[in-house]
Amino acid sequence: MPSSPNVLWGRVGGGFPAPARLDRLLRHAPTAAVLFTSILVAVQLPWVVLPVDGAGADPRRGVWALASAVLLLVPHCAQVRAATAGVRLRGGPWALAFMVAVVLAVLPVVGAHWLPVLYAPAVSALLVLSRPWAVPVAVALLVGVVPLGLLMGVDGFTAIWYVFAAVFRGIAVYALISLSGSATRLQSARTALASEAVLVERQRLDWEIRRRLDVALQQIAHRGGRAANERDPAWRAGELRAVTAVARRTLTETRRLVGRHHVTSWRTELDTAVSLLAAAGISVAVSTPASLPDADDAEFRAALRESVARLLDDQPAGACRIEVTVRDDRPRVEVRGLAGGEQPWSG
Repeated sequence: MPSSPNVLWGRVGGGFPAPARLDRLLRHAPTAAVLFTSILVAVQLPWVVLPVDGAGADPRRGVWALASAVLLLVPHCAQVRAATAGVRLRGGPWALAFMVAVVLAVLPVVGAHWLPVLYAPAVSALLVLSRPWAVPVAVALLVGVVPLGLLMGVDGFTAIWYVFAAVFRGIAVYALISLSGSATRLQSARTALASEAVLVERQRLDWEIRRRLDVALQQIAHRGGRAANERDPAWRAGELRAVTAVARRTLTETRRLVGRHHVTSWRTELDTAVSLLAAAGISVAVSTPASLPDADDAEFRAALRESVARLLDDQPAGACRIEVTVRDDRPRVEVRGLAGGEQPWSG
């Protein structure tokens, strides 16, 4: 399986970033859905307070309607917010029964104009009830607006208008909730896919590292055993140099393999290079600019890794200098091995 350069260790899903638009939708969807359904209930309040059939405006109807709206919206908005997050609250059927009771209880006081708010219990029925019951209960709540309106003395045309008002509001709210839920499920699927990709890539990387280390250790053990049994000092020294070269080359290759899956700042990359050289027995003197911001720089990272690999592959030096300079507000690096007589400066 080819290595994926987009998988970033330490951040699940880093290689599969969700679009910014989807992120914003998921972040604001619960609030938008709650605000939208609250507005649809609130716009019905003026119809309750306004004069009816030539009678004057009655603020008391508005007070009762406002109290009913608050009692209705508290459980309804909680269910809407939970549904946009893909969660179903406990006690949903009891909360649904409470909402229906709240609306029906105030109808004799506030009048038939309050009937369209039955869309809210209908939507809640689709959200909290199981599939065999959700749709029939929601339809019954919406269709029941007609007989309720006729019993309260409105004409058939007005009763049908109430039904359409409730249906259209319910469709609008439920569509918004469904869209948010679908986006949440899509995001969850993307995260799960990214997590699986990270796991597969990590397993592949572990296998590759084990394979390379196994080959290198076998070579080191074989050559080290021969050098231990050899009496010729010159030949033994050559074998030990070969063993050291194999160890350094394996260390460099392993670092390259692991390094492809890390995005680090240039200072972190520099610290890693210093640690690698120190592990190889090479003392390092480093000079860095203090004013340069610490940020990721792919060109710097590639140049430093190439220079360190070349230094380890060549005839090893006892010390080296790493000098970081600034050019066009970006870091540049130079790595130079020192001969035996040279002394490294400190930066």
